Amino acid sequence: MKPKDPHTDRIGLNIFVIQSYLTEIFYALQRVGTLLDEIEKLKGE
Repeated sequence: MKPKDPHTDRIGLNIFVIQSYLTEIFYALQRVGTLLDEIEKLKGE
């Protein structure tokens, strides 16, 4: 077993962190979109 290269490990971690952030942003945008839909409905009434 050769020791893992810390550099590749760090890149892998960064990708994981970035994916987590993107997922958070995606869900946040979905929530905002839903809110805007609700507001539009209320305005229409």
